[in-house]
Amino acid sequence: MGLYLSNTGHSGILGLAFDSQASIQLVSGQPLIKNLASHLPEESRYFAVGLTNSVSGSSFTIGELDPAYANSTEEFKWSDVYVNPGKGQVYDYWKLPLKAISINGTFLEPLTESKVVDSPTPVAVLDTGTTLVLGPTIDVQYFWKTVGGSRQNSAGQWQVLCNRGVVVKITLGGNGTEAEYVMHPGDVNWKDGGREEDASGKWCMGGIQANDHASPSRVILLRVVLTGFCLGELWRLASRRHLPPGSS
Repeated sequence: MGLYLSNTGHSGILGLAFDSQASIQLVSGQPLIKNLASHLPEESRYFAVGLTNSVSGSSFTIGELDPAYANSTEEFKWSDVYVNPGKGQVYDYWKLPLKAISINGTFLEPLTESKVVDSPTPVAVLDTGTTLVLGPTIDVQYFWKTVGGSRQNSAGQWQVLCNRGVVVKITLGGNGTEAEYVMHPGDVNWKDGGREEDASGKWCMGGIQANDHASPSRVILLRVVLTGFCLGELWRLASRRHLPPGSS
């Protein structure tokens, strides 16, 4: 039986964001993920997500780690989740300061200022519900011009030559917890997003697209790091550079 979620205004079944974004009113009960965490010991109040570029090998666990990815939370690098000061210190999404983006060693700067009030840096959201990397139009244009071998199609979507290879690194975190992560080439040249061929070559959908309505930018790094989401008193994000089994 179809759930017809598109007609309900909801984008999914299981929300993993904070209470302020939950469709369930707090007077009616706690969101599922927080409810589950309340029954776990303090040291196990987390969930972990590891995504791959294939149909197998991905992982989602609550209260424990997938040993194919990691054996202990001590292997992670933890960063405090960015709290929105413009909303009375309320948490909404799993956000981290976005410190830098580089392409083959060239840094994209300056980046567009964040829409988040009083944020000293751009802010990135780690979001399991977003397929692409979305960012401000100006930054995305800058990105693809730097990559080269790219163009916009008639719908305004960015395409890149399927054989164009670049090393894209994104630095996330703040207050001494900064870490640099490398995007998987398959997330830059997104072959599954559709291909076109003409006299100039074979074109793939770009994995980074412009969306000025995304607040803030959303990042696809869940594919290249195993990410832990702490559900304790201190809300934190953890990351560990670890290619999933079978990836290259």
